[in-house]
Formats: sequence, C-alpha cells, structure tokens
Amino acid sequence: MTPRADSATAMQGPAELQATATAEEVLDPLRRRLATLAVASAIALSAVSLTGLSVALPVMANELGLQRATAVWLVSGFQLALVATLFPFAALGEQWGYRRTFALGLVLIAVASVICSTSESFAWLLAGRILQGLGASAVMAVNPALLRLSVPAQALGRVLGSNAMVVALATALGPSLAALVLSAAHWRWLFALNLPWALLALGIGWFVLPRRIQAPDRRFDHGGALLNMVTFVLAAAALDRLAAGGWMALSLISGALVSGWILYRHQRHRSAPMVPLDLLRNREVSASAGASVFAFAAQMTALVSLPFLLHDVFHLSLLATGTTLMAWPLAVAVMAPVAGRCVDRQWSSTKLCMLGGALQCLALLAMAGFAHRLGYHAMVALMVVCGIGFGFFQTPNNRAMLSATPRERSGSAGGLQATARLTGQTLGAAVVGLSFRLQPGDAAAACAMALFAAAVFAAASAGFSLRRQAVQASRASGQFH
Repeated sequence: MTPRADSATAMQGPAELQATATAEEVLDPLRRRLATLAVASAIALSAVSLTGLSVALPVMANELGLQRATAVWLVSGFQLALVATLFPFAALGEQWGYRRTFALGLVLIAVASVICSTSESFAWLLAGRILQGLGASAVMAVNPALLRLSVPAQALGRVLGSNAMVVALATALGPSLAALVLSAAHWRWLFALNLPWALLALGIGWFVLPRRIQAPDRRFDHGGALLNMVTFVLAAAALDRLAAGGWMALSLISGALVSGWILYRHQRHRSAPMVPLDLLRNREVSASAGASVFAFAAQMTALVSLPFLLHDVFHLSLLATGTTLMAWPLAVAVMAPVAGRCVDRQWSSTKLCMLGGALQCLALLAMAGFAHRLGYHAMVALMVVCGIGFGFFQTPNNRAMLSATPRERSGSAGGLQATARLTGQTLGAAVVGLSFRLQPGDAAAACAMALFAAAVFAAASAGFSLRRQAVQASRASGQFH
C-alpha cells in the first residue's frame, strides 16, 4: 500500500487551516493531553454503563422480583434514550457549546447514578437508567467535535484511534468489571462507582476543553427534536421486533416511516438541520456514514451469534465463552491507534477502510462456512482477524467523515457517527434474532446464517468505502461538483 493524502484533508481551505491553527494556539500540549483524557474518561464511562449492567440483570431481577423480560428494559431504556437524542444533543452542542453539552451529559450521568444506586423500586431504577442514557448521548454526540478542536489536524487520526481503543477496551471489559464488583459488593455499587468517575471527568474537562467558539445564531429546533426522538424510537423498536414478526413489527415500521418522512419534510430546507441532511448531501460524508452502519452491523451480528456457536459447537463454558469473545475487541483496541497513525502519516483512509472490510468479510465467510470443521484456535484466530479489520476501518473512516465536514458542523458529524454506529448495532442484533426464527431448533445453522449475513454487511461496508474513493478521485480530477 502506497502512502497518499486523502483529498478531503488535502483540500482544506484557508478558513479550516486558520481554525486549526487557532485551536493549536489555545491548547498547549499539556492542555491537549488533559482534554483528550477527559473525553476518553467520559466515553469509557458511557461504554461501561451500556455494556456492564447486562451481567447484573439476573441478580437485580431476583432481588426486585422482576420478570427477566422486564429487567431487560434497564438496558433497552438506556439504548433507546441514547439513540433517540444523539442528533438533538449534537445540535445543542453546536449552538450552546460543545464543552457545556459535554458537562451537561456528565452531570446527568452523575445524577442518574445517585438515583439508580438509591432507588427502591423498578420505576425509579428505570427512570435513572433512561437519564443515564441521555447523559451518555450528550457525551457521545460532542466528543468527536471536542477532539477535533483540541488537537492539530495532523494529530487527529492518532487521537481518534486512541479514542476507538478506549471504546473497544471499555466495551470488552465492561461485563468483567461489573462481575468483579458484584463478586465483592451489592449491585447498587455498579451505579455508585459511576459518580466519582463522572465528577472526575467533569472536573478535568470543564477547565481544559475548548471554550465556545463561533456559535451560530439560531434557535434550538424543539419540533425537530421531538420528531427525531419519535422516529428513532419507533425505528429501534421495529428492528427489535423484526425477528418476532407479526402486526406489531409492521405497525412500528410503518410508524417509523411516516414519522421519518414528516421529519425529512420539516428539516430539508434548513441551512443547518438537526438531522444533518446537509452533510449527507456530501457524497464523502454519506459514503462514510453508510460504511459505518454496515461495519457495525457486521460486528454486532457476529458478536451476538458467536456465543451460541461457541457454546453449542465447541461446548465452552460461559466463562470460557466470555473470555474467548474478548479476542475481537482487544484486537480492535490494538489496531485502531495504529490505523490512526497511518492516516496521520498520509496513508489513504479509503484503502485502509476497504482493507478492513475485506479482512472482516473473508474471516466471517470462513466462520460461516467452516465453523463445524474449524478447531478452537482457528476460530480465535479468525476473531482476531475480524478485530484487526475493524480496527483498520473505524479510525480512518471517522477521520474521513470529520475531514469532509465544515468545522462549524463538527457536532452534527459526531452525532451522525454515533447514530450510524448504533443503527448498525441494532440492525445486527435484529438479524441474529431473525436467523434463529428462520432456523428454529438448529443453533449451528442459525449462527452460520447470521455470520454469512455479517460477511455481506462487511462487504457492503467495503463497497461504501470504494464509493468514497471514487468520489475523491472524481473531485481530484475536477469532474465532481
């Protein structure tokens, strides 16, 4: 692979370069390190809050006298609050200030942690989890913009790679950390320990993160925020019910389509819409967003189906299954910073993304077709290959999306990144459920079907990256307008 500059980065205009220079003058090296530390701490807290609680659900259900399906709402409520409010919080960050929105998110997480750790009823516990999801949404929506403003452009890939590493490690270690806490203390400590974590990130971030700069003079779109929340809640619920089928799934899909059309009509003529239609008209941004959706769909499809495969085909214990699955996110954590350094050194992000998608696709096809013939160590090796491929993809793709976005719309780009990720993850989980519905009673066949779908998703991700390369080539030759 030959190093080469991305056209989006190479074509930065004077205003972009001046803005970058200003950010470098404001943040000295120590402040930059502290700013990235604050963002990484908040992102890790959000990721652990999302993944860690699943381990405690059986214990909480028994103590509170809940049905298992009811207890799952402590995870689902968090996820719905997260996906439904990313775009509104991103818009709030652009208007109110990224640092203030980041701080608001941490305050919400801190308050929610107190509510959850002291609640005596399921209703209060669920309310606290929804509030915690809102706080995580505010943090996730603005963290790419804060990183972009905190470091010089030539170091952005490295910082995004480190951020991706933190997310991967937090996601992988979340259940293990929760299990460790549960082995020594009551489940309420899972929430109580979030409080000092959130306050520490808030204390550091408030003093070192970039201040409000050039906030646009426009009002917050309350109507658009409400329509956005309705649309994404209905869409997420529809994907969740897709495997079960029936009139409920059809009704939810219809409601999401109608609400989404109304939202589009409401947003389409705005100069800076809450749902970033203006950014999606940029073919590089839309290609990056599409690639992200399918890459995360491939990852989630595999990570949800593989436990069944490891248990039913390889007959591993629950502990061994959990330990084995860590191979994938740990490989991502190792490779993401490497990919970030590559794009900072002018390697082509599109080629790295296509390479990552191709690696995932080939490894997933091998899992789908030969899982019953492969030995345990070969399966672990294929998971590592998938993690390496995803690591090659994630950081370059995120950097390309940010580089193709006007600096004043960095918040919306961050919201788009997070929404693409969550959409892909929800789609992946739904595909696994559908596979088990189509192959009842045969877990091995259902897993093979799901893994084949994951390979198709990975190929689609590589295809979107190829489309982005074509757009860049057209622009470079003067044919793209």
